[in-house]
Amino acid sequence: MTVYVNSSGNPITFPENVRRPGDTIYKMLSETAVSPPGVDMLVVMASPAVERQFEFIVPATSPGGMTVSWAVIKRLNFTILDSVVDPAKFGNLAALTNGCTCKIINGNVSPEVELLDLLDGTTIKTSSQFARLVGSDAQLNKGTSGSEATYPRFSFFKNVAQILAPGEILRFGINDTLTGLVAPFDCMVQGYYV
Repeated sequence: MTVYVNSSGNPITFPENVRRPGDTIYKMLSETAVSPPGVDMLVVMASPAVERQFEFIVPATSPGGMTVSWAVIKRLNFTILDSVVDPAKFGNLAALTNGCTCKIINGNVSPEVELLDLLDGTTIKTSSQFARLVGSDAQLNKGTSGSEATYPRFSFFKNVAQILAPGEILRFGINDTLTGLVAPFDCMVQGYYV
């Protein structure tokens, strides 16, 4: 149960999944190493290649002003748009050489510590390999202008919701140039703070 106090100071109890707007999480993964942080994951790799990291970092205070004890991550929603979304390719790019990673990191210590590799040491190199995260929870839609989009959706709550403490990071890493994709390629995190 979730308890809020109304304007008169009286407690109001709601079911566990009910939150005030400022205490919910609807955040795009963003590349925090650049300024301003960007959400467009159509990256060009530097030489030598250094992983481009798109992150959700759990804040100490929610946008609604609540002190955060935990962030309950319920879902990752990806969007991949290209001329064709081929299961054997990444969108319609050739299969990636190095692939993408998805990890939970403790950013409260230096050096950072990996808490969980959501791909168990593998990487995503093709559209179909998003199944390592999402299982069969993805849609393929044909656009009106000859494009296709897929929307892989990783629903943590179907297995177990991930609970992250302030300073911990949900990180999606990209290790290949993706500029041949049609925009957008991005990811939204959904959940709530407690």
